[in-house]
Parts: sequence; C-alpha cells; structure tokens
Amino acid sequence: LFVNIINKIKSLSKKHDEKAVRIIADHLRASCFILAELIKPSNIEQGYILRRLLRRCIRYGKLLEIKENFIPEILEIVINDYRKDYPYLENNEKFILELAKLEEEKFLISLGRGLNEFNKMNFRKIISGKDAFYLYQSFGFPIEIIKDLAKEKNLKVDEEEFEEEFEKHQEISRIG
Repeated sequence: LFVNIINKIKSLSKKHDEKAVRIIADHLRASCFILAELIKPSNIEQGYILRRLLRRCIRYGKLLEIKENFIPEILEIVINDYRKDYPYLENNEKFILELAKLEEEKFLISLGRGLNEFNKMNFRKIISGKDAFYLYQSFGFPIEIIKDLAKEKNLKVDEEEFEEEFEKHQEISRIG
C-alpha cells in the first residue's frame, strides 16, 4: 500500500532515512483522506490534527533535503493509488492539492524563522514548557516537532509545563 508513496519520497530526497520516509508516507496518506473530507488545516478539531500531520511531514522533508512544495506531488500518488476504491479522492483532488500546497508554503516561512530561534536558545538538558510554548505560539511548531528537535540535540521537553502554558493560553482566549 505504501510502495509507490515511499518510492516517490525516496526519489525526491537527497538523504536516506527510513524512519523519516515512513513518517512522511504515513502522515501524507492520512492527510490526503482528511483533506478529501473537505477539512481544512486549522487550530481546532480535525483541522488541527491535519495541520500537525502536514507540518511534521514538512519538517521531515527538510531533514531529507527534499525540495519545497513536495507534498502535492506525493498526494497525487496517494490519490492515483486509491482512486479506484475511494472515488471521492479524485472528486476532491483540486481541494486536496491546493490546501496542502498552501499549508506547506505557509509553514515553510514559519519553520525557517522558528528553527533560527530554536538554534539561538540556550538549553541545558531540558526545553522548558515556556520555551516550547513560545515556539508553538510564535512559529506554529506542534509539540511533536519540538520533541523531534529536542531529541536531535539530546534534550528533553517539559511537556507538563507546556500543557500548563497551553491551558493558560486557552483560558485567556476564552475570557477574551
């Protein structure tokens, strides 16, 4: 089920990392089906899950040195491979490809700035929840990306403090 998707990712990448390739393949296949339901990337509900999946793919795409705007190319493979059994993928192909492209373009801008900011931060052995929330709020980094970045630098993330900061932010938003 993943052979064509994985082969396409490998053909686009300049580095070989099986884990990254598999994450991209899995996340983009799931994203394609979510987008086919006409769900847009957002900060709430299913749109939030979609945004997190796409952004993690973009991050791994960067690690594999895949050129920008690769997501629509791979989604076309997913649509083609599954169109017979899931005709709504083909029916909503334009929506799927346009929304994915837009999300990728938007996040690439944020990702560059966020990675620069991350690299400027002086962490000891842990990324505080406040710093993690800053990366989330200011640059749109899902906690999974922050954890991936931390792991690459042998750091931990204070997820409990991150959740506290997130809840404070939600409470302020509700009141406001």
